[in-house]
Amino acid sequence: MIATLRQWGIRVTAQRVAVAEVLANSIDHPSAQDVYERVKLHFPHITLATVYNTLRVLSEKGFVQPLHFRSGTRYDANPLPHANLICVECGSIADANMDEDGAVANLRETLTKASGFQVMGQRLDFYGLCSRCSGSSRKPA
Repeated sequence: MIATLRQWGIRVTAQRVAVAEVLANSIDHPSAQDVYERVKLHFPHITLATVYNTLRVLSEKGFVQPLHFRSGTRYDANPLPHANLICVECGSIADANMDEDGAVANLRETLTKASGFQVMGQRLDFYGLCSRCSGSSRKPA
C-alpha cells in the first residue's frame, strides 16, 4: 500500500495507509464515518478530521472517487470504468463487475470521439433493489 500511495504522489503516514487500506479492501463504498470506525479499531486515537482530510487527499489524487448522494458521500476505490448498483431500499452500493467486454470504457471512448469532449472521469449508476431487498415489499415513496 505504501508503494501505491507513493506512486499516486501521496505523502505517506500511518493514518493515510490505514485509511487507504480500508478503502482498498472495502466493496461496500463506505462513508467517511464507516472508514473512521474501521480505522479506529487499529488507530484508536485517529480523529474524524484526519479521516476527512485523508479522504480529500485520496480523492484529489484519484485514488478514490467520492460518490455524492442526498444521504451523504460514499467512497469508491475502484478506478476502472464500471457501473454502480445502488439499492433504493437499503442504500447498499455494489460494483457491477460485468465489464469484461469494456462497455463502460467503450462508451467513454465513443463519447470522446463523437464530441471532442475530454472526459476526466465518469460515473454510471443503476438504481433498483439488491438481491436481499428484492423479496421484501417496497416502501411507498
